[in-house]
Amino acid sequence: MSEKQNEGFLYHFIKGIERVGNKIPHPFYMFLYLAIFVLILSAILAAVGVSVTYVGVGSDGTVAEQVTAVRNLISVEYMQACMEGFVKTYINFAPLGLIMVMMLSIGYAQSTGLFEAALRKCLLGAPVYLVTFILSLVGVCANLASDAGLVLSATLGGALFSSIGRNPILGAVTGFVSCYGAWSANLLIAGTDVLLSGITQSAAEGMGVAGPTHPMINYFFMASATFVVAGITTFISEKVMPKYITIGKINPPGDINERVTPEQNRGLKAALIALAIFAAVILVMTVPSNGILRGPDGSLIPKSPLISGIVS
Repeated sequence: MSEKQNEGFLYHFIKGIERVGNKIPHPFYMFLYLAIFVLILSAILAAVGVSVTYVGVGSDGTVAEQVTAVRNLISVEYMQACMEGFVKTYINFAPLGLIMVMMLSIGYAQSTGLFEAALRKCLLGAPVYLVTFILSLVGVCANLASDAGLVLSATLGGALFSSIGRNPILGAVTGFVSCYGAWSANLLIAGTDVLLSGITQSAAEGMGVAGPTHPMINYFFMASATFVVAGITTFISEKVMPKYITIGKINPPGDINERVTPEQNRGLKAALIALAIFAAVILVMTVPSNGILRGPDGSLIPKSPLISGIVS
């Protein structure tokens, strides 16, 4: 098969993915449709008496076979019980507190310009021969800033590529895809890790499993995935996408071409100093065997005041 035929197949394949992706409804409606589907499915399965049998752990620690039948989620009894305990269920949902704290922290960091300055510092100072990989790597880790990281990595990706004479649209796409394609992968402990550990612990406690969790249970996989996703994104951006993004160089707005300002540099330096002081305080309270953030037996993982303060 000739190179032209290969390119034609790849072109139509990418265009096919684009057409299918454009027909996918908004996530809000996807969740709405799925919720309605689950309600209807629960009524059908409950009517025919579907149940599952599994081996569970009781509150006393004994292992026993348990049977759980499907409940009709649109029955009068269930709806009444749901409304009566709505506030209690909402408040007792373990990830709720984590989400509120993380969103407040991320919102504050974004409003102060910390994320923007940090991304500019990392991207606009990257060596030319590593630009695409650095952009992909920073884009993957930018999900730490939630939606703000998505916007900034795409914007700065376009500015970065424009500054070295490459197509800024390709840079914007690379930054966008690297952040969106690896929404949970990161080299740092992200809000998703804390959130999932809370959900896991709630599920374990609901089944009577006395196994405390911590935010680092997925770290090695997520850290490895960071480099894998960044590498794949770099390969696609360098070898595939330039054939299809053929628009000439476009001068981006002046505001995204600005380098890190002296004020931003001072802010980053102050943030690093504050982070170092905070880390030193945490180390003082955790490194010694009798540290106040260690457990009664001197352990940190899986159960200690430090981990419990992060997860619960």
